[in-house]
Amino acid sequence: MGTILASEKKIFYEEDLKYKAAVSAAIGFKMGKMLNWLRTNSSFQFVQFKLNGPYPIGGANELRRDGKFIFPFDAEIFKTVLEVNSIGSSGTTELDAKVQTTKGGAYTSIYTVTPKVTTTATADEWITEGETLTGWTAPVLTTSPLNVAAGSAIKVDKIQSMTGAEDASLTIYFRSR
Repeated sequence: MGTILASEKKIFYEEDLKYKAAVSAAIGFKMGKMLNWLRTNSSFQFVQFKLNGPYPIGGANELRRDGKFIFPFDAEIFKTVLEVNSIGSSGTTELDAKVQTTKGGAYTSIYTVTPKVTTTATADEWITEGETLTGWTAPVLTTSPLNVAAGSAIKVDKIQSMTGAEDASLTIYFRSR
């Protein structure tokens, strides 16, 4: 391998690329930095697991509430967002995203700290890694970014839920690696 070029947004000038203009290593560096910037800043996908309506139905430890997603390519998870639209009257909502690397294998959490929300939170808010918000516990990925192999599955388990809460979701952002 080699040294990765810094990821930078670069501008190309007509003079850089004019017919019969000297093409230098500087153009290669600009192109490489721009491609790295595009890859890390504008090329991503997401999968969203939703608990629509009053989600306390089914009780705590409801596993794979909204199906699972199979990664079509080697990916890195770089951000997750927990959102709750209606805060409940008591308790805590906690969701855990888990990855299965082989069919039939065990699922393991992608977090060292799972995202949570309590009744002291304000409705229609969300939290992601590194944030501080009253009534919320920000998620912490086991590594950042977290690498996942093509063919791995991810699901979300509801660990616990507030009484009377509605409309929660966990969004997982990823990009190819």
